[in-house]
Amino acid sequence: MGSASGSAGSTVMSTVKTGARDVPVKILASTGPEYCIKLWTLATRQELAPPLKGHKGNIFAMAFSPDGKLLATAGAELTDRLCHVSSGRLLHEFKGHSTWVRAVAFSPDGRTLATGGTDETVILWNVASGQELLTLTRPGLIVGSLMFSSSGETLAAGELREYGATGPVELWQAPSFAEIEELERTRLEANSKLLRKDFK
Repeated sequence: MGSASGSAGSTVMSTVKTGARDVPVKILASTGPEYCIKLWTLATRQELAPPLKGHKGNIFAMAFSPDGKLLATAGAELTDRLCHVSSGRLLHEFKGHSTWVRAVAFSPDGRTLATGGTDETVILWNVASGQELLTLTRPGLIVGSLMFSSSGETLAAGELREYGATGPVELWQAPSFAEIEELERTRLEANSKLLRKDFK
């Protein structure tokens, strides 16, 4: 499990289970100016799979899911991507930020992905469905890094300043997945009532 954020050319490491015997293998994900991600087996220093492609600009942030099966990536093209590590299959594209995305992080249970960048927002996404769950906003916040606490109850956003310098850390009480689902259900019910009213 791990994450990386900041400038293009990041690396991040995780442990995944591969092969018929489900043997744990340490792998490294790296990215560079070619806009693709390469996965390496640390023990053999060989590429684990063909490069993951699809980004059209610099990749600034990567994070493995807690179980090591998924890899989230983000960067200059405003679109975050979620891929399956072993197959390279694209699972979701997340489109919600208006400027560069500089940080990504999974919640400890792997059900929520947080993304943040230079548009003063942090967005929480449903990993399974790819749907946007919640947007957190603070004027003036340029997000350079994200991290959930081990309990998943707190989300920390590190501020990015000029020339890669770091600033203050913003802390939010992270809503649980159950709380997010309840907010989503309430919002859908409210929208449904408005639609029924419009058609009367």
